[in-house]
Amino acid sequence: MYDKSFIWLFTGIHLIIILFLNHLRNNFINSKYIPYDKTRAFAVKLNLRSSTEWFDYCKGSLKDKPPKPVNIPIAVASIYKGCGWISWYHFLGNQKSVFNKIPCEQARDIVRSLGIKTVVEYNEKHDEYELRDKGVPKSPMFAYMDSGWINWHDYLGKVKKLKI
Repeated sequence: MYDKSFIWLFTGIHLIIILFLNHLRNNFINSKYIPYDKTRAFAVKLNLRSSTEWFDYCKGSLKDKPPKPVNIPIAVASIYKGCGWISWYHFLGNQKSVFNKIPCEQARDIVRSLGIKTVVEYNEKHDEYELRDKGVPKSPMFAYMDSGWINWHDYLGKVKKLKI
């Protein structure tokens, strides 16, 4: 239907546009923000443990930390993608995992003892009861996928009623 030369021309123009837009994006990033390695060095000195703490810091919620400079982005993962970004662990200078989870059965017992009945309630109470500090993961379905997870009914101790 189309001539091959037209397709090659269209592909070439498309490639030039993509390269040009990447060039503009990189120049914008370079003019507005400091380089990734300097941003990372700044973040490591803050001693933050997670992306959640990073966003809290950026909002100014962590009063014991210095204010965020304007030339450091909030959305570091998207801004520095392709410019040095590896992961949140790397960016914050943490080890691969800063969370030591307890075994699934032990976490299940703790959650059941609190009388939590729904997933929504679990998510609300997780921070209130400081379950993370006790080794209970926020997302047990993923944390225990290969080590004891059955389903939310089992985890919360609810009896699943069968409809007959």
